[in-house]
Amino acid sequence: MGFLMDEAIRGMSTHRSASPNNFGFNMKLQQLRYIWEVTQHELNVSTTAERLFTSQPGISKQIRLLEEELGIDIFVRSGKHFTDLTPAGRMIVAMAGEILTRVHDIREVAAEHLNQDVGELSIATTHTQARYALPPVIQQFMTRYPRIKLTIHQGTPAQIAEEVSRGRADLAIATEATDLFEKRACAVCHTVTRVAESGPPGSPGADLPQYR
Repeated sequence: MGFLMDEAIRGMSTHRSASPNNFGFNMKLQQLRYIWEVTQHELNVSTTAERLFTSQPGISKQIRLLEEELGIDIFVRSGKHFTDLTPAGRMIVAMAGEILTRVHDIREVAAEHLNQDVGELSIATTHTQARYALPPVIQQFMTRYPRIKLTIHQGTPAQIAEEVSRGRADLAIATEATDLFEKRACAVCHTVTRVAESGPPGSPGADLPQYR
């Protein structure tokens, strides 16, 4: 038991001393945004500050406060410069990116409910639908809702199903491989009639039945 306790103490000594707020979760979205943005600018705090129209000391201070609250280093340092992310830092930054994305989504939802005719709509569909069936519908939609930003993603049925599953598209329009969408809410918009006719008498396939 004494050996295990010593090992635990030695393991804790490699991290920062946890602050009293360690479980108070006083972290701010601004702090998460700073660590995310720093990683998007090659760990250069000065460049990050310029892009965010803020000060370098302010970013450095907020990152330091976040690290103190969490009790670990997010960045590897060489003097005053960041040189890399720590293993824990990589995980934290990845989660920070997800959180910031969700915050953006929340704001989008709020904006759309405040103003019903403003927002974004992303549709995934096959090349055939995008070329032949949808243009007149899209034109009518844009005329009626000019302030809606409409994005069309084209692909195979499997690709557009994945677009919806991953949240990159709000809805999918397809006329084939509908089994790919069984786990999604589906609506039949129209039916498609395929016509196949046999050739003239004496030609190959003339004796085959006709389908409409």
